[in-house]
Amino acid sequence: QIDQILVEAHSLSVGDTMAIIGVTTGVIQFTVDEIYVDEQPVQSASKGQIITIKVPERVRDNDKVSLIKTKIEYQN
Repeated sequence: QIDQILVEAHSLSVGDTMAIIGVTTGVIQFTVDEIYVDEQPVQSASKGQIITIKVPERVRDNDKVSLIKTKIEYQN
């Protein structure tokens, strides 16, 4: 499964933890293994970019995507 996502708030990097939440989907939490921008692999994506990532399960158009960071990561 793959999904295209518009990065709206924060940058995203390979190794980050994400959650996808939806009424039908439920909660899917996973680590980002690969990010593609314009069909090219990249290590990170910035706000405003449309990315393609692999997701472990089917997701739907209206699902919400969140980046999960620990408090320690925010302090650094």
